[in-house]
Amino acid sequence: MVNTLEKPAQWQSEFFVAWVGEADHEAALAQPNEWWGPIAETLKAQGHYAQVSLLCGGDVQRTEQYREWLLAQTTYTADQIETWPLLLTDPDDIGELDRQVA
Repeated sequence: MVNTLEKPAQWQSEFFVAWVGEADHEAALAQPNEWWGPIAETLKAQGHYAQVSLLCGGDVQRTEQYREWLLAQTTYTADQIETWPLLLTDPDDIGELDRQVA
């Protein structure tokens, strides 16, 4: 059996897609040098991706503010981090999320 986490597929090393959650928003408001939140910590630990897509629901302006914070904390350029607003009835419904992103 191959452990896919040891050697990611080509697309996995180029694209990072994540749902911006409350923990991410809270981390952006925290004092410097505290925990960065799930998305920023992952980007910091995993190296550089060609494209980062931030999925969000509800408050798009809040996610844009998070994107600006993330740009200031990383070496990504504005064209490398994009936001994707989605209208979900249940953000925990992976099937609904998959249908909207596809």
